[in-house]
Amino acid sequence: PTHNPHDAVVRHTPMSDTKSPAKAFGEIAHKEAKAGSFVVCSVGKKVVIDSQGVGLSELKKAFASDKVLFAAFNVHGVDERANVKSTRTKIIQINWIGSDVAPMKKMGALSGKSKITKVFKGMAATMNINEVDDLTVESIAKILLASGGAHKPSYYLFGPDESEKYDLNFYSKDNK
Repeated sequence: PTHNPHDAVVRHTPMSDTKSPAKAFGEIAHKEAKAGSFVVCSVGKKVVIDSQGVGLSELKKAFASDKVLFAAFNVHGVDERANVKSTRTKIIQINWIGSDVAPMKKMGALSGKSKITKVFKGMAATMNINEVDDLTVESIAKILLASGGAHKPSYYLFGPDESEKYDLNFYSKDNK
């Protein structure tokens, strides 16, 4: 067959050239990482990066109904008052078992959890979901609030823009 130089070329990069799941996790877990940064991994004999991106809406697209996946998702807890603004990075782990995953593969998800804990470290909270609609700013905020300390942020930021912000309305306007 002749090769047309205008055809798209798909390059399969050797594993030595790709980013390790631990390095990808370190990048999204860093305190300077963007709100909503995520890495999604699948687990077989090894932990492998399935996708990466920014924002809750993008994360939802990563969850296929026929896969078992593990995601680490960066949420910013932002406290805004009079002249002080502080941001705390919270990383949550999302364990996904798609609704079309075969029963035997579902059982294998347990072994995947033990492997992923070697990569995802220091989680603020963990969620187990199998429906994308269960992953909302409200459901994540509720889990973070339940696992957090006494000091609550003004709002959580789940992505790069205001549409992925969840205001907690804890503080009166006078105290802001």
